[in-house]
Amino acid sequence: DNRFVFVVNIYPYFDPKLQVDPPGSCESAIEIATCFHNGCRTEESLALVREKMMMLTHRTDYKLWVGEIGWSSPKAAALATKAGECKDFSTLETFSKFYSNFLNW
Repeated sequence: DNRFVFVVNIYPYFDPKLQVDPPGSCESAIEIATCFHNGCRTEESLALVREKMMMLTHRTDYKLWVGEIGWSSPKAAALATKAGECKDFSTLETFSKFYSNFLNW
């Protein structure tokens, strides 16, 4: 009987590892941060959380809930990443792309 649940909040929008493409484009950062399949930031984050859960509990049967997930438009005041310097990163178009991909996940 396992009644314990891990809950995680995932915000690829604030990922400091996202980089801008020369010269100042953020197309690849937007792509990897707004997609929801293998190789995307959300999937990578969840895989890392699962790995850490296993290290902590030595079990693979704990439930994992995504408590929050999100994107911002207009630009969040707290966004202080290289990708955040790109004007396209926080547009309504990118916001829409993130949530459309999320709903299709």
